[in-house]
Order: sequence, then C-alpha cells, then structure tokens
Amino acid sequence: MKARRLAEAIRELKGGADEARQFSDHEWNMAARLSAQLTGRGYPKRGEQWHVSDVTRALVIEYLSRPEAPEVDECPARDEDVSC
Repeated sequence: MKARRLAEAIRELKGGADEARQFSDHEWNMAARLSAQLTGRGYPKRGEQWHVSDVTRALVIEYLSRPEAPEVDECPARDEDVSC
C-alpha cells in the first residue's frame, strides 16, 4: 500500500518512473511526506525519521512504469453503455 500511495503522490506532481529512478534519499522522503499528507496519514512522531526502503522504491518504480488507467470519458463505449 505504501508503494501505491507513493506512486500516486509522484504522479500528482507529474513525475514518472524515470524521475523516481533519479530521486535522492531526500526526494524519496519528501515524496513519503506528500503521500502522508494526501492520504491524511499524518507525520511521524517528533524525532522519528522518514525512510523509504529499497524494496518500496523498486515497487514504486514498477507501479510508475505501468501505463495509467484511462479516464472514464477516454474509454470506448461498451455494448451495455450504448442505448438501443
């Protein structure tokens, strides 16, 4: 779930897999903070450090590499959507 939320936060900023591959540790932590803000998860406790593991980073890049789902209006009509 964390990786999906991070991928969504990066996409919100119009970023993609290529940008995420080049993120520094600081940028990954900023993405984690943005993700927490967007989902209402809050911030870590005072003195607690943000950290995005290598496994999570790999999953985020994998999610960002996948094509985005089209918007509903961009999808072709299905038979059941067409009035007779």
